[in-house]
Amino acid sequence: MGFSIRIADGDDQKEWDDYIASSPFGTIFHTWQWLKIMEKHTDSTLYPLQIFKGSTHIANYPIFFKKKGFLRVALSPPYNTDVLYLGPVMSEYESYKQPKKEEYLIGIQSEIDRFLFTDLRCNYVNLRTAPGLLDSRPFLWAGYDVKPFYTYRLDLNAGLEEIWSNMHKSVRKNIKNIQDKGIVIQKGDESDLSFIQSEIQRRFDEQGRQRIDISLYLGDIFHEYLGHNLDIIVAKYLGETVSGVLHLNYNGIMYQWVGVPKAEVEGISPNELLVWESIKNAHEMGMRYYDIMDGGDNPRLRRFKSKFNPELSIWYSAEKYSHPMYRMARTISRKTGYHV
Repeated sequence: MGFSIRIADGDDQKEWDDYIASSPFGTIFHTWQWLKIMEKHTDSTLYPLQIFKGSTHIANYPIFFKKKGFLRVALSPPYNTDVLYLGPVMSEYESYKQPKKEEYLIGIQSEIDRFLFTDLRCNYVNLRTAPGLLDSRPFLWAGYDVKPFYTYRLDLNAGLEEIWSNMHKSVRKNIKNIQDKGIVIQKGDESDLSFIQSEIQRRFDEQGRQRIDISLYLGDIFHEYLGHNLDIIVAKYLGETVSGVLHLNYNGIMYQWVGVPKAEVEGISPNELLVWESIKNAHEMGMRYYDIMDGGDNPRLRRFKSKFNPELSIWYSAEKYSHPMYRMARTISRKTGYHV
């Protein structure tokens, strides 16, 4: 029995979402509606691929295709969506013995490459896996350049007392000090979404970095998922919002997604308390993990996030070119600042 691909359509939405929810690698970013919102705001074409071994459905693999001139690009996830990882989802993978795990991963990637480089004739492909899928070798064996990245995950099953005692003593001290200063943590609303976006833009401007305006995209995500899988938590001082974060709740994981911009109020930072109250909320909701989403490639962010004593969870970015000249062109563009 060989491997094959089927492109799902709108009639398959429930089947797609049920499959994603059944897998430890499925994230809210893999859900049908999130994928369609990303497609809408990235000027790309979504290919929601279902992979079969014979008649058995063994994986879902969302791909975003974009054509511009002679360039044909496939991404998972697409750029400028504040989504770090996406890639393949397999529901029964953890129950397989090692030979079957390897056979399936190799077969899936071979079939995906046939679709991307033969059917779509892509010049460049970038695929990023969800945390927890440890084996990157099928990418390497298929000719991809693979880089490891790391997110931070806090195991909430340990209990709040143990989590509190394991945090860096400076965080515990700051949290008590912040509470004494009158910082209040509460749920936010749509006006706070605008505040968080403006504060993130301010921080990018201060660092001389560029950020694409994704406010319309975030607005669609907000209206689709608020009250179901999304909450805004804000820190207020004297009735004014001074920091905030968008949380995503899915399959036992609370994701610290967009927000927590650096903020100073009378010489103190409200963000330690903001994160601690979020951790407490995740625990009360029965979540298994609190994911302090990260790529692991910015040591400046590490200083704040690691203080909560989370564990590292690995994920991978794999890229491949159809011809060495495209690799050369992209390398030159990165060095010169002219984007290809």
